[in-house]
Formats: sequence, structure tokens, C-alpha cells
Amino acid sequence: MKRKVITIGYLHSNKFNYLKYPPKEYTGDIINDINKAKIYESALNENIDLTLNYFNEIKNYLKETQNNLYNINYNLAEKYYNDFQV
Repeated sequence: MKRKVITIGYLHSNKFNYLKYPPKEYTGDIINDINKAKIYESALNENIDLTLNYFNEIKNYLKETQNNLYNINYNLAEKYYNDFQV
């Protein structure tokens, strides 16, 4: 995130081909690879937004379905949520 990423040899598999922001595969010329590697400026902000959205979905699901079953105290969950945002 805001860094150039280069993977080396056998560690590079086809799973990296499906990433939204794929790393550069090491070809043997590190200087050339560094120059061709991309820095994805928006990756960190996008990751934070997706993480917060996922956290909110889980929190809302628990509020709707599990509150009566397990007697969860959401005041404590709100505290952790606020700490997470900071």
C-alpha cells in the first residue's frame, strides 16, 4: 500500500493474477523490475473503506439477529467500533 511490490521466483503463482492490484514478478533485473513496478495510490484508502463496510455489515447483522439469543451488550461493541475508526 503505497509501496512497490516485487515477488521472487517460485513464490509467484497464478493467484496474483486475480488481484486488483497485482505485484510485479521478479525477472532477474531488479532495477528494471523496480522501475516497472506500480505504486497504487488509492489502495490503502480503498482497503480502509472496505474493512469499515465489512465491520458495519457484521455489526448490523449481529444487532438484528443475535441480540435476543445471546444478550449481547452493544455499548461495548460501539466502544470497540469507535476505537477501530481512530
